[in-house]
Amino acid sequence: MTLVDFTLGQFLLFALVLFRTTGMLLTAPVIGSRNLPTQLKLGLAMMVALLILPLLGPAAAALPKTPGALFLAALGETLVGMIIGFAASLLFAAVQLAGMLMDQELGLSLANVIDPLSNEQVSVIGQLKLLLATGIFLGLEGHHMLLGAVADSFAVVPVTGFHWSPALALRLGDELVGQTFDIAVRLAAPVVVTMLLTTIALGFLARAVPEMNIFIVGFSVRIVVGLVVILLAVGGFAAVFSGLAIETGAQMPQLVEAMK
Repeated sequence: MTLVDFTLGQFLLFALVLFRTTGMLLTAPVIGSRNLPTQLKLGLAMMVALLILPLLGPAAAALPKTPGALFLAALGETLVGMIIGFAASLLFAAVQLAGMLMDQELGLSLANVIDPLSNEQVSVIGQLKLLLATGIFLGLEGHHMLLGAVADSFAVVPVTGFHWSPALALRLGDELVGQTFDIAVRLAAPVVVTMLLTTIALGFLARAVPEMNIFIVGFSVRIVVGLVVILLAVGGFAAVFSGLAIETGAQMPQLVEAMK
């Protein structure tokens, strides 16, 4: 009977750890992409859970025993993982929003393509920026950062230790979501400012040469100037996004701290 209880307790503990790792993959960027096979993501979640399980120690004694309590514990573990993945996905949402702002200024907002990572329609420049951000994220080993954040979260928020608090709601709703719009504006600023100056220059040109069809000329000029600025700003975009990705990884411990 002791062996049976031990085996059942370890299985329940593994299941709860698996819920947390699976929750992270539900919302995480890149490694949680819808294009990845479900079997692959589930296998990754199980492998990470198996690696984490020996590090938890004899935590099975504190596990809930009733079905209702186990359901609530599984829900809490899933939320912990989803919040960690969601915090990282906001960085890519900011990149996509920045691309939409650039497309609106260039007049390309109606030309949408399918994003292979999310299977959703995104703007052309937004897709370009997303692919570039994905390459930078993988180059910085951002996927390792996410897996490490989940593993480290058990030291701060043990199994069944999740609590929803006003501090967590404030960090998610005010700081992280608010930073998303701030990052999007910063990434799109070179193109937006250049397009503003181009529009002013075209306005002076229309007054100086009234017989010129400024609408036809201006449309082509804006696209050419915008694409040149985007090309010249690739290095700056890579540097800014790299810094933001590193900063996001550094903020993970504070986010996890708010869950306990």
